[in-house]
Amino acid sequence: YMGENCTLRARGKFLLKTDFLTLALVTAECSGINIANNASFPFAHTLPQASSATSNGTIEDFVATFDLGMVQADGRFKVCYCASYDGIDLDGHICNNGAEFTQEAGTLEIFRVRQVSYECVIGYSCSIKAFGLNLKSTDRVVVDLGGAEICGSVAPFTVDNASTNVFFPIDAVPGDSHSSVSFQLGIFSTAGKRFVCYCASQDANSNGACNDDIEYYQEAVSLTVRGPVSKVSGCLKGVNCSVVVPGFQLSTGDKLQVCPYNATHPCGGELCATAGPEAKGGILSPSETTPETASFDLGMMPVGSYSLCYCASGRNSSSPSSIACDTPDDLTMPAGTVEVRGVFDDQVYSCIAASACSLSIRGYKLRSSDQILITPLVGQCGTTPPVTAGTFRPRVSMQASLGGFPDSQSFEFANATAAGRFRVCYCASLVCENYTDFLVNAGPLFVKGLIDRPREATCWLGQECSFGVEGYGLNEANDTVLLAPKALGCGGSYVQIDGDRSPGVANPSATVASVHTGTFNGTYRRLPTLSEGRVQFSGIDNGQLLYYNTYWSRWILGPRKDPDVPEEVG
Repeated sequence: YMGENCTLRARGKFLLKTDFLTLALVTAECSGINIANNASFPFAHTLPQASSATSNGTIEDFVATFDLGMVQADGRFKVCYCASYDGIDLDGHICNNGAEFTQEAGTLEIFRVRQVSYECVIGYSCSIKAFGLNLKSTDRVVVDLGGAEICGSVAPFTVDNASTNVFFPIDAVPGDSHSSVSFQLGIFSTAGKRFVCYCASQDANSNGACNDDIEYYQEAVSLTVRGPVSKVSGCLKGVNCSVVVPGFQLSTGDKLQVCPYNATHPCGGELCATAGPEAKGGILSPSETTPETASFDLGMMPVGSYSLCYCASGRNSSSPSSIACDTPDDLTMPAGTVEVRGVFDDQVYSCIAASACSLSIRGYKLRSSDQILITPLVGQCGTTPPVTAGTFRPRVSMQASLGGFPDSQSFEFANATAAGRFRVCYCASLVCENYTDFLVNAGPLFVKGLIDRPREATCWLGQECSFGVEGYGLNEANDTVLLAPKALGCGGSYVQIDGDRSPGVANPSATVASVHTGTFNGTYRRLPTLSEGRVQFSGIDNGQLLYYNTYWSRWILGPRKDPDVPEEVG
């Protein structure tokens, strides 16, 4: 540093007390320097002889010590070494000619400023001071990311007079020398380490002062911009959500608010201020903190994307003064987003008993690896075991079908064997092995169909016949029954043929099933079916039944078998 005695130590092999060193401009070559010019360098001794040369006991490691005396100015110099060498002049004197300083021993940097540490805050104006000797109004600093070694290698720049990394003193008097000068660095939008490199009005390349990277070699300030570092966190619906916010100089007095997502103005707006308590808003304190991380418990979050808004209080630091972090207006530092994955609320599903059952579930960032589990409607997801095996086939749990989307996934059961009310439980985690993993209620499932009848209905020949049936989702306006001999049972479409009736006339262009013509007096015959009693013909909906009615002596197309969910809900 300027104003101090400067001592250099050189390390090498076979160094002697008779060795010398001298200095050269940092851009010069050691061999061939003119040592007479060194008298202008700011040192009391510009051609010192080693004051000592010691070894640690091996010939491989010697240290020679040189005293340059008091330093009067700053600068960067190349250190040139003469190993007790009498060169081409052979005048009997060692190290008295520039050509004899053949070895480059390193670089010497003399600092005018002394390094200090400062702390600023995201979103707040940042001011610093540099301390040293003979500081001028023409001095400059550059501010950049990286380590201390960046000083001397970061070029100053200005873009359209709007963006720059160069700053000048705001309180220095032109022509005067100062022991400290202040710089206004503006407002930083991101947290992290910055390094402030100083140029003491130097012109190393004779092309103007403080316009080359080499002139900013002095590290003046190690600057920390306090606050969070933005990141994207993920949580699952139905599971307590915790986030870990990384950052710089975080503390126990910091606060977090979870706000509706807004890409343009994520924090500090009216939406955030009125977002409400707990996970949807409010001001939360960290559960754990270190200077680099702060952990927060958000509770159970609704699905969607949210902005994380932070306030780095700085209560463990006196520079600058702390922030209260008491109101949403204080939580202006973006800390990233949290995405809560899962299904939307208020969804209802329906199927028909003894038929294939397909569920389309809507949500946010759903995946094809997600699974569902069917439980009794009266149960709770995550605590109630599933329905009896065989109620849904091939099993009571099902992974999403291929080809789904983040906002909608389909789940296909081959057969819902029993009518009833059920609950769909959703698992969006990586492990869905036990019913306790299916934590999220995706909504009720109503399987339309009959409850098994424990008694028979009796009617009298020649009189009006009526009977009732019980089940789920039944509707007298569009449901249909078919009477067939008890011995044949249900589960398919039956044709009763009285006399010479050919069922083939009902199916002139069959595409899947075929009906053979023939005469069956007073007999019943099952029509060919695709599955679960459904018959498919060209031009006929595959959810409808085709049968022959003997009273009307004609083929009848039954109403479409639609579940009546509104009737079932409630």
